[in-house]
Amino acid sequence: MSGGSGAERGRQAVLRLRREIDAREAAGETLPMNGRALHLAKICQLVGVGRSTVTQNPSFRAMLMDYADRKGVAFSARGAAPSMHDREATGDAVTAADAGEEAMVPASRLREEQRRSAAAERRVSELVARNAALIARLRRYEATDQALIAAGRRYRPGPPEKDNANPGQGRFELDETPE
Repeated sequence: MSGGSGAERGRQAVLRLRREIDAREAAGETLPMNGRALHLAKICQLVGVGRSTVTQNPSFRAMLMDYADRKGVAFSARGAAPSMHDREATGDAVTAADAGEEAMVPASRLREEQRRSAAAERRVSELVARNAALIARLRRYEATDQALIAAGRRYRPGPPEKDNANPGQGRFELDETPE
């Protein structure tokens, strides 16, 4: 397709699709199918437009969705039926039956699961940050240990705090004996 504004090319694409549908129906044929769904890539190739036209041109998409509904086939093999949002965007009416078919889970349950997922992600982020802080703290302690060893002062692990006479005084005893 060459020349013209985007809107004009979009109108031309819809007109070519309408002619292709009319010609196929007059011949008793259907648009190319992919199993029990429209083969959108082949249809776009027949009409002479890119595959992205289906998503970017609401009139083109609405015409294909209407055709699929009239023929009793799925709009797309990829995701079965288009979403309610897609139908509202193209101006198609969304009936209660359509809404029931497309909604896999109740909206309240979906929102609750999204909240739980967000809370879990926050908790993971907190734990990752805590882990990073603990790793940094451990490295500081290891650096201190190396400095003590390099200075000629060693440390010797003492008994656990519960066995110490004065808890909280530390778990390590310095051994300042020369080697």
